[in-house]
Amino acid sequence: VLFRSLEVMEIQWKRSSKERPAVLEVFSIVQPVQRAAERQGLPTLPSFSLEFGHDVRLSKIQRQILQTIRDKRPRLLVLAFPRTIWSPLQNLVKPENRRHELTLEERRDLEERILKFVETMAMVQDELGGVFVVENPLTSRAWNRGPLDRLLRKFWHTRSDQCMFGLRHAKDGGLMKKSLRFLSNSRSEEHTSELQ
Repeated sequence: VLFRSLEVMEIQWKRSSKERPAVLEVFSIVQPVQRAAERQGLPTLPSFSLEFGHDVRLSKIQRQILQTIRDKRPRLLVLAFPRTIWSPLQNLVKPENRRHELTLEERRDLEERILKFVETMAMVQDELGGVFVVENPLTSRAWNRGPLDRLLRKFWHTRSDQCMFGLRHAKDGGLMKKSLRFLSNSRSEEHTSELQ
């Protein structure tokens, strides 16, 4: 889906004289969208994530990211926030086996700060006329929290099973049905045709 969006962006980029960056990824470790954009010769912005020294939970870093979005105005903002804490599998871990003093729900309450920041980034990007995409597993408990629930009610969303894109099991090579939800302010056929 995102790679198809980049193809569309490449065509639009060649028609446009503006030098806006194509992509900014926040929370990404492997930067798949940024790398795909760069392979197509599209300008990108450096990613923001803990792995690159940006603790997105800190107000200082959040202000820096928002300033980058406002100043650089990327065409596509990709928000694939950390998913482990929101996985329903976390409910299977017995309290005595947890490595944390806080309960799962208390930890999720603390991590909701990131969800609020996702909402803020999405709204700023939308106000500036750019496209945002939020991605997380379909079963993520984060979708039920206030910040993402508000975005789900306001913007378009769909699901995609990763087997459609060739996701395979590491050992037996069989196709794996890993369902993801995508949330975006772009419902354009150009951006979403791969999901249909």
